Amino acid sequence: MNFKRTTAIAASMLALGTVAHADPTIDQYVTFSGFGTLGAVHSDYNQADFIGSVIQPRGAGYSRSWSRTPDSDLGGQANFTLTEALSAVVQVLSRDDVDGNFKPDVEWANLKYEFTADLAVRVGRILLPSYGDADIQNVGYALPWVRVPVEITYTDTATHSDGLDVLYRVKTGAVTQNLQAQWGISTEDLPGTAFTSTRANIVMFADTLQYGDTSIHLIYQDQEHSGFPPIRLQLVCAGFTYDASAWFVTATPTTPKTNTLVTSSRGMSVVACDSATLRPILFTPPHAHSV
Repeated sequence: MNFKRTTAIAASMLALGTVAHADPTIDQYVTFSGFGTLGAVHSDYNQADFIGSVIQPRGAGYSRSWSRTPDSDLGGQANFTLTEALSAVVQVLSRDDVDGNFKPDVEWANLKYEFTADLAVRVGRILLPSYGDADIQNVGYALPWVRVPVEITYTDTATHSDGLDVLYRVKTGAVTQNLQAQWGISTEDLPGTAFTSTRANIVMFADTLQYGDTSIHLIYQDQEHSGFPPIRLQLVCAGFTYDASAWFVTATPTTPKTNTLVTSSRGMSVVACDSATLRPILFTPPHAHSV
């Protein structure tokens, strides 16, 4: 990760927001928020570790019977309103990473310009919406699971890209489509392999359809890695969520394909809960299959 560069970008945004509106009404232009999870996982299986993310080198089980690393994190976010059309966001996250520590990293740092109410462009470090809950994947209390299942995320460790994306909203009767196209460069981190911290060129297209209480999230993501041997990852996802007032159900199937030894795999998770208590009504354990 190029932490120094992204930190400089984030600092520039903070300075811009402060200088442009250094007056008693600063709260009209800058808002701060945060989130965090303190968790502990126990496993008596001493042949392997249970981890919360594929990039984590250690977890509970083989390394130690109890571990705080799978789920614990701490994040902070600042949103800036620079003009009526121009805004910015910076998010910093501390979470167990590929190096086995909680060093803070800049997850988001981008400028957004709204040409119209339905058309916007963002430049900088931008979230990759690789599945439906990608934007809240580190906000534990907002998820329908204890954590996003590794079976959904294990083939793609990139969570953001440095580049450009275009957002366009289309309304057709009762259906709203939020279209997104993104181009950028990211880094894949895998512990203990020859592909650690390889750069990847990413092209991504997404479409989120909303109809009443139902939403469908479609995505195609293509990544070309610059390491040796060269790797190309293509990710297809079609998530579904029905969120009524009394209960909700969500399903997230993923189908990534690579040109490496693992030619294809599939992940699937289904959960239905009471919206008021989050009491599970139906739960299908995450499932992964590779060929």
